[in-house]
Amino acid sequence: MLATVFMFLSVSLYANDNDNNKENKFRLAPAGLWWITAGIGVDGFFNKKGGYHTEGFSHMAESSYNTSYGLFSGRYLYSREGLNGTNRIKEVGILYGLMLQKRNFGVGFSAGVNDLKGFYKYNKTQTIVEWMGVVPFYYVDEHSAMDFHTTGFTGEFQLLNAQVMKNLGSGIKLFYNWNPVMPFYGMSVNVYIGRLK
Repeated sequence: MLATVFMFLSVSLYANDNDNNKENKFRLAPAGLWWITAGIGVDGFFNKKGGYHTEGFSHMAESSYNTSYGLFSGRYLYSREGLNGTNRIKEVGILYGLMLQKRNFGVGFSAGVNDLKGFYKYNKTQTIVEWMGVVPFYYVDEHSAMDFHTTGFTGEFQLLNAQVMKNLGSGIKLFYNWNPVMPFYGMSVNVYIGRLK
């Protein structure tokens, strides 16, 4: 989290110092820009109680509005372990950050807080089963599962191509979420619709 705050400050100072540079330099995006984003991606999350790491697929929807005070966003993210996995997460977050632009390209940094709901499974015991004197023959895992509801800190870094078509862009997002139950991170490919530049 401290690294994210430091990154915001560094980017803000850099952008303000170069506000009068030519168009080929990154500078703060103008106020009044807005967009809706939809994306799919892959992620990994840490099951703290179970003590293991696993991968999943994510779906993201986000709306953003850029003002002279910064970029404000609301994000919904759903992630599930594999296609039929047990672990799953739903996140609703509010983020604040900065968007820099250079011609048709944008770079954004955001961080905020979220409400997180999910379901996870963890091993309670592991039993060695003997058969015909062979040890071990196979393992039997006894599992426990539970729902959880918590809050956490979330953030993202995005690269935007604002000129695929008029009011249509594409981009890549790197995102993370820290929470006390199941932190996760990931990458998504996104479509942007709105006033992008």
